[in-house]
Amino acid sequence: MVEGEFKKQGHNHVVRCQFDGKKKKLLEDGQEYGRFSEHIGKYPVIMIMPQDITLIWEAGEGRRRFFDLWLSQVDKQYLEKLVLYNQLLKQRNGLLRTAQASGHVDYELLATYQQQMMPAAGFIYETRKKFIAEINPPLQSEYSKLVSTGEAVKVVYNSDFEMDETNAGVAQGVALEKEIAAGRTLGGVHLDDYQFLLNNFEVRKFGSQGQQKSFLIGLKWVELGYSKQKKGFPPIMLLDDIFDKMDDDRLARLMVMLSQNKETQFFVTDANPVRAKEIFKSANLDFQEFNIKQGEATEMNGH
Repeated sequence: MVEGEFKKQGHNHVVRCQFDGKKKKLLEDGQEYGRFSEHIGKYPVIMIMPQDITLIWEAGEGRRRFFDLWLSQVDKQYLEKLVLYNQLLKQRNGLLRTAQASGHVDYELLATYQQQMMPAAGFIYETRKKFIAEINPPLQSEYSKLVSTGEAVKVVYNSDFEMDETNAGVAQGVALEKEIAAGRTLGGVHLDDYQFLLNNFEVRKFGSQGQQKSFLIGLKWVELGYSKQKKGFPPIMLLDDIFDKMDDDRLARLMVMLSQNKETQFFVTDANPVRAKEIFKSANLDFQEFNIKQGEATEMNGH
């Protein structure tokens, strides 16, 4: 069991997650949620950690998950449409696997799933497209706070949804045979991807380690501002090992960014407590220090 007390907009709340070996339960103020999705977005958290680099290096699934979680925390309707689409997708894929194994294709039922998925897919596509257009200007602004070289950054959203709608006739007939052979749905918004660009080149191929880290921090800072704007209160920020592999210039700029968000509660981890304290003191930031050893947190002297 893990439990936390949160103060949000002047009210205290206790959130608990417990697992009995079979079932996971999520409770707010002693009341269990009917669905986990009811909790998403209530206590928004943004985390920056070393593993975030996989958002740049690896395939599109991680980037889709990242932006889906971001949107789901601030847009309840998007979350509902995404859950619906994924449920229908799972059922359609099950039908395709059955057709693959048995050789019998229920074309009518496949068409029904396709028709039910299209409105949700259209909403997801339009929301993502509008969202990326909204976040690109602040992404450039936040990145420029970390880097002084005048580099241009942006996120590009790639989807085949428009193409599918335009070529709905022949394309679906051709694709269906391939989908049956594969046993899964080969087209749709669940395969969308996002490109991270630096001066119109992919960050993963042409960006330095420092540029890649700056891009990710800039993106998370945009998420902070976007969440605050949509929710009316700032999310909690978790910064794990944030000082690693940062030069002095970027580090000083990051401290300025922290100091400009006084309403936000930041939790920062660092394996070098002396270094961390010196960084915060030099930036004239108030902080409280905790030493964690073998699972026990001890409160130390703050500043």
